[in-house]
Formats: sequence, structure tokens, C-alpha cells
Amino acid sequence: MSSENVQKNVVLAIFAHPDDEIGCAGTMANHVDAGDDVHLLFLTKGENITNMDGSPEELVARRKAHTDKIEALLGVKVHFMDFPDSRIEYSVDNGYRVARKLRELKPDIIITWRDEGPRGHPDHNNTHKLVVDATSYCRFKDPGSDLPPHREAMNVFIGRSFVGGGRYDFLSVDVSKQYDKIMQFIEIYEEAYGFPHMEKIWDHILSHGGLRSGRTRYAESFEMVMGQLPTIETLPPTPGFTWLSDIERKL
Repeated sequence: MSSENVQKNVVLAIFAHPDDEIGCAGTMANHVDAGDDVHLLFLTKGENITNMDGSPEELVARRKAHTDKIEALLGVKVHFMDFPDSRIEYSVDNGYRVARKLRELKPDIIITWRDEGPRGHPDHNNTHKLVVDATSYCRFKDPGSDLPPHREAMNVFIGRSFVGGGRYDFLSVDVSKQYDKIMQFIEIYEEAYGFPHMEKIWDHILSHGGLRSGRTRYAESFEMVMGQLPTIETLPPTPGFTWLSDIERKL
């Protein structure tokens, strides 16, 4: 099949703040390499960050400089909305605001925050809920938008929890070939993290994802909240851990 006949996907990662996308940086890069149209949408501009000094305007400018570098590194298209940082409210009106971006970008695949409940940042939890609601609102009539409804099927993924088991179907994405880009990503956002050794921490997280998947060196882990996986002819076996000792020797 020629490359012209291969269907490309629109991938939309939606997060509350710049740097929230660290858990899917390699996956976004994989999709870019595959020729997909990849968008990265932040609901806020990150002006209320506490790990960096400066006025809100100065912080927005510095964070925009970070995301400009991320855009160039990963090959994604970055977008911002104007929700207030640390004050994202869960409401029907805000759900429709997010839905208008879905109408505009028409994603096939959405990646967003998980709802961590009392353990999670309120902005992250509310982003999750707004995005999930927006996948329905974008199908309805909306007097606030001139764009037609987006009624195509969308698969919605959230990052796998680092604490405890998940509630949804679990998938691993092999990002081994993107490892260097992920480390460059961390360097770009280093001043925003507020604690040292992020490269080592994230190497451990990616390695653990690879161990959990059973057959790769580095992996990003997701749960599928909504949608449908492709139809297959046979059920897959467990990947197993037949080469776990080889991985351990490399750690």
C-alpha cells in the first residue's frame, strides 16, 4: 500500500499546564514519526507556577518559550486556552469551551489527565472531567460555535497511575527509539520541575513501563477510558517476561 493511501490520525493531547505532557512525550513523537497530525493543547498558560519567580506575565512568557522548544523538538502543534491557572472549574460551560476545540481539531485520539481524586491536583482532575464531557458536547448543537458538530468516534487515553491499579484497559507504547528526545524534553522544562534528578527519575519510570509491558526497554503506559480497539483475528498472548534478566542487567 502506498503512503498516500495510509490513513493518518489526528492526535490531541490535552493538559492543564505546560510540562504536564511529560508522560506522553515519546508517544506523541511516535505519532509524528508515523505521519499523524499531533496537537498539544494546554487549558492554562501556567502563570501560577510556584517553582519559578516572576510576574504572571513574565512566567507566561518563559513557559511559552519552553513550549516553543517542545513544539520544535517533538514536531507537534501547540495551542493554549485561557483558563486561569490553579482555578480550572468543572462546569457545563467549560466543558463546551473544550468541546469547541474538539470541533476545530477533529481528533481521532485524545490523551489527557487521569482523575486522581484527593491525591490529584484540582486542575488535573477537572481537566480530565472536562475533556471526557467535551467528547459528548462536541456532538451536540452549540450556539457558541460556528463549526459543525464533531461526531466521529474518538479513543480517549489517560496516563497509567503510578500508585495502585487502574480501572480501564491497559496499554503500553514502546518509546525506546524516542528516549533521547524524552531526555531533551526534560532538560527544556528543568527549571519548572523544582527538584533535581528528573532524568534519573524518568528513566526509572520508562524502564518500569518497559518491564510491565514485558518486551521493550522503555514504554509509556496508558489506560483507555473511552473508545474501541481495532478488531483482530486472534487474541494476543501475554507478552511475558522471558528476558527480564537481560533488562535487569542493563538497569
